[in-house]
Amino acid sequence: LTHEGGVYRMGDRVQSIVIGRDERCDLIVSSYFASRRHAVVEKRRDRFILTDESSNGTFVVPRQSAEIYMKRESLPLIGRGTISLGAAPGGADPDP
Repeated sequence: LTHEGGVYRMGDRVQSIVIGRDERCDLIVSSYFASRRHAVVEKRRDRFILTDESSNGTFVVPRQSAEIYMKRESLPLIGRGTISLGAAPGGADPDP
């Protein structure tokens, strides 16, 4: 995963990455629409699974594919794309 120039890798030692506003998250975001603990990406066998745990949902846009909205669901991640927390990608994010 990449976010604001940072790279977050998963492998044998790191099996999950928690994403959210809370300082205890592995990947901290400052989005107004993001929950404190918004989502988790887990490595399960040879797949990466995104699970939404938020109030506002998560938008996933796989490369060259239609936008997917998910709320309190899990989705396998395949290839490259965009994950947007609580608002559609490109949507305005007002100052908190």
